[in-house]
Amino acid sequence: FVERFLKGEEWEQIEQDIVDYKDELRSTDQLMSIGLPKGIKGIEAYTEKYEKQGLMPTPGHVRAALFYNICKEQFDDKESMRIVSGMKIKVFYLAQPVGKFITVALPVDIEKVPEWMSNFPIDYDAHITRLVDNPLDNIIKAIGRTTPTKQSLAVNDLLGF
Repeated sequence: FVERFLKGEEWEQIEQDIVDYKDELRSTDQLMSIGLPKGIKGIEAYTEKYEKQGLMPTPGHVRAALFYNICKEQFDDKESMRIVSGMKIKVFYLAQPVGKFITVALPVDIEKVPEWMSNFPIDYDAHITRLVDNPLDNIIKAIGRTTPTKQSLAVNDLLGF
């Protein structure tokens, strides 16, 4: 989107395409396409501490991986791989917290999303904010723009901006 603007395309057309792209992400059935990529290390040590002391200050992506491993055991999932140090994961924000967990991770190399994941609806708006809005805002704020929404487009259209 930024490249298109720099090449001279009208911002109004780009704004509509950004909103359309966010709608596409919101309605995707390809869950892995919206996950936030991370690398994981130290999960074994955090797991050991969790088992002895409960949940304590833990990096968010490690906490998400820990929650995945807990769910894998609780749902008696024998098919899915366990998350271990050195893996690449994708983190997903939950629509509703589960205890003190607000995210869950999935291994990037997983072949099939576990069925038990359907118990934990994903917060697509949180993902769109982190995947599209925040990175785009960081770049376009220099030109006095913000990432468009359906509402901002409607207001601009109504008021003739």
